[in-house]
Amino acid sequence: MSLLPLFQVRSLDKPIESDVVIKKNSPVWHGTGLTADSVLRLHKLVTVPKSLFVRKLGRINPQAEKTVYQKLVEMFQR
Repeated sequence: MSLLPLFQVRSLDKPIESDVVIKKNSPVWHGTGLTADSVLRLHKLVTVPKSLFVRKLGRINPQAEKTVYQKLVEMFQR
């Protein structure tokens, strides 16, 4: 099983505090393999069996990983 956030391949008009926005022109875009602006919606976590994975969309870089970690810590410390 893997714990995954909801992942949207589009940007949001009004992202909320727990969203991690990855825009094409931002430093966190480099090395992701993503093809469009994207959003990780950390308040919508799901567990998924690895056997259901069809393909890899991309990956976040170390800078984005730090942002995700910090936001998750903030969310669960409330």
